[in-house]
Amino acid sequence: MKKVFETSYSLVTEENGVVYVKARTRSIMVTALLLLIFGLSAYLLSQVPLTEDGGMEKFCFWAAIIILPSAGLLFIIGFLQSLSSTTVFDFNSGRMRKGSKVYDLSQIQRIALERRPFADREIFFLTAVVNGESIKLASETTQDPLEKVAGFLNQQLTNSAAATAVDVYLPAPSWVGRHFIGIFLITLGAIWSGTGYFFLQDLIFIASVNGHGPLVWPLGIWIAGLGLGDLAGIPVGRLFTRDSGRSKTGIFILLLYFATYLLLCWR
Repeated sequence: MKKVFETSYSLVTEENGVVYVKARTRSIMVTALLLLIFGLSAYLLSQVPLTEDGGMEKFCFWAAIIILPSAGLLFIIGFLQSLSSTTVFDFNSGRMRKGSKVYDLSQIQRIALERRPFADREIFFLTAVVNGESIKLASETTQDPLEKVAGFLNQQLTNSAAATAVDVYLPAPSWVGRHFIGIFLITLGAIWSGTGYFFLQDLIFIASVNGHGPLVWPLGIWIAGLGLGDLAGIPVGRLFTRDSGRSKTGIFILLLYFATYLLLCWR
């Protein structure tokens, strides 16, 4: 089997007139495995006497019950994605197979790239346009790798070098895509505060030798507040991605924002 193209996210191979385009899920599974290791380690540490007042053990237990479900959810996502991650172009029989669906190659108008904004970044999707419908084949965080794959597939489909031009179009961004960071921060903050309030209400971050520090559970309220700000139109994500004067000012405002958490929750 000849390897045509490979990245961390995509693998394209060819064998006897059959091309396989596989969206790789390795990075998702590795991340899930690392989260599982961290979660189990945190749980094991929670069962070991580390501090006299048991504060560190409670913090490790709290961390474990957040990390372990996240690892399980990510593993399920990666597993389900792997089941339908391979598209087969059989140029011998003139068929394209994606999951359980089979299409005639004559139905494919072109192989194109779809550029979709996601939070403060862009994700590029390799798509097969079949009878006007876009079928996603693979995705990358940069455009150039998928352009090469699209050109290769177009050339195989048409046997003409003049027909290897790749269209890149920008669909209307979804509401979830525009506000992913806000949704994530609200969810994280709700889990943080809810878990901490019901199970670790008196736990503090020990910030001084005399045992004083801010309460742990209210921090989730401030995290969720950032998410609400993003939904309200405040570009929270840009505070971490843009290297500009405005970003530096935003980071300063962010520090003042969390300073109120220290002021109100110090015990």
